[in-house]
Amino acid sequence: MQTTLGEHHTVPGSIVCVQPFGSVTHEHPHLHVPMTDGGFRHDGRFVPLPEPDPAVLEALWQRAVLAEFLGQGWLEEEGGLRSFGPHACLTCVSVGLRYLLAPRPRSSDG
Repeated sequence: MQTTLGEHHTVPGSIVCVQPFGSVTHEHPHLHVPMTDGGFRHDGRFVPLPEPDPAVLEALWQRAVLAEFLGQGWLEEEGGLRSFGPHACLTCVSVGLRYLLAPRPRSSDG
C-alpha cells in the first residue's frame, strides 16, 4: 500500500473481530478483518488507493482458487477436473467475481 500510494508513512486502518464459533454455533474460531482502501497519514488525513483493475483481481482470484483446488486434491496438475460436486464450475466463480466487481451506477436520489 505504501509503495502504491508513494506515501511511505501511511498506515492502513483495520478492525479485527474474533469469532469463536460458526453459523450453527459449532466451534470454528476465525477472524473478520475489514480494512480501509487506503492509508492514514500521521496528520490524520486519509489517502485512498487507486481503483483496482477488475481483470487483475479476477486473475488473482482464479489463481488462488486453483491453488486451493490443487492443494485439496480436487484438481489434477494436467488440468483434468475431478468430480467433486458443486465446486466443479470454475467458470461460475469467474462469472460471479466479474458480477461482484462490475461498476454499479450511482443512485441519483442519494
